[in-house]
Amino acid sequence: MTAQKINRGAINILLVILLIFGCSENPITGPQNSEGNGIPTEELSIIPWNAQMKQMIRSLSRDGFDDQIIGPEGGLLGVDNTYGNSVYFPPGALSEDVEFSLEVICIENNQQCGAGVELLPSMNFNEPVLITLSWAYLDFDGDLDAADIYFSQLGDYWFIVDGFEMDKEGKDSWRHRKAGAESTLVITENKIAMIKDDKTSYIEKMQSYLSDMDIILAEGFKKQALPKIEIFRTGSSHKKPLCMTDKNLIAFVTDSEYKPDVPIFGIEDINQIADFIEFNLIKKSAR
Repeated sequence: MTAQKINRGAINILLVILLIFGCSENPITGPQNSEGNGIPTEELSIIPWNAQMKQMIRSLSRDGFDDQIIGPEGGLLGVDNTYGNSVYFPPGALSEDVEFSLEVICIENNQQCGAGVELLPSMNFNEPVLITLSWAYLDFDGDLDAADIYFSQLGDYWFIVDGFEMDKEGKDSWRHRKAGAESTLVITENKIAMIKDDKTSYIEKMQSYLSDMDIILAEGFKKQALPKIEIFRTGSSHKKPLCMTDKNLIAFVTDSEYKPDVPIFGIEDINQIADFIEFNLIKKSAR
């Protein structure tokens, strides 16, 4: 799974130097030790990188590393050099030029190379930055929807990224919400951004806020009773497809030999896939 702009890899961060992927049956929702210092590394079950990524990280070629000077005009750190992991700094996030580095690293955990991404230096931002994380090189066969993301400033204690706040403490919109406003709306000439407490389900949120769309393409949601198109690549971190027996599977995109009883497309069959979606989802719903 590659973290897209709308998934949980997109996090508004103020003080983060390190992000890791964690997985547990009982998600940790805050500091757990008596001192309130978060979770010690040895108590986490961290999803490891796959063999290919471990070899790249432990080589001397500096693979998985990017550094740039980012100024007040903003910029993008990472992506290709860091295997899909990146940090986007919007204009105004910084008051001066700062040299940042982003590196894919091993978090040594239970004798495994736990999946981690390190952002340096640690600092406050004037505006939220967008962090995109890639699952592509994880050695994990389970459901990534059950995985959690943790962050640390010092690398010894960790906190779960859960119920994140899009507002920055101290800004007017933050004060309004803390004073009791149910929602706030940021408006520019071409864009809007709403910050609103909403405890409805993910599907209800999409239906409510995207009701003017012809079709919604959502990544994840493997356990939801929704039409699914699975993309499975040979060499994926998943050893086999995840939705082969799902009655909601309507199409399968692959370069492998798997052949479920649904229409099958090649990885590069973009036009045919688009036609299939248009005919089977958009036009059918309009009838």
